[in-house]
Amino acid sequence: MPLVALIDACVLVNAAVRDTILRAAASDAFDLQVALSRDTLDELRRALIEDRGVTPGNADYLIGEILAAFEDGLIEGYEHLIPEMRNDPKDRHVMAAAVQANATIVTLNTRHFPPASYEPFGLDVLTPDELLVSLWNQHPERMADILAEQAEALRRPRVSLAKLLDRLERDVPGFVQAVRGSGLVNLVEYW
Repeated sequence: MPLVALIDACVLVNAAVRDTILRAAASDAFDLQVALSRDTLDELRRALIEDRGVTPGNADYLIGEILAAFEDGLIEGYEHLIPEMRNDPKDRHVMAAAVQANATIVTLNTRHFPPASYEPFGLDVLTPDELLVSLWNQHPERMADILAEQAEALRRPRVSLAKLLDRLERDVPGFVQAVRGSGLVNLVEYW
């Protein structure tokens, strides 16, 4: 049975972490399905525009690309559950969507989801670091390939794999430590 991961906006706003998780979910190597909600995508849009200086057009384009790639992951019909949720009020929409989808919540804001709020529903909460370390442990060679592909795709400016890992390290330090310590990735910088 696949892991259905509802990705919180605080994770999606970080381009490097978002790209790594979504590339892994798109890979056939992992039994991982991405779940998304309109509320989370709206929150992502606001954060991109207000906090990251992304133009509305570029934010809409990114969200459209995510939806096109993971169209089966859009969760609907959870709104009636929001008032019943007992986690942080700002993230009750996330919990409600996770309950509707029977999904694990992937968030940097774990304090917004105390165990008493999700355990009664049989759900779990993971940080993106915990998710990526788990994926690394399942298929390190494939994750190494995903990281190399991700670095290769970054062209404005070009980014080496070592620089990509530097970008990831703040939010997913355990994952980056596993990658760097594995010997599976070539961290020699060519540019």
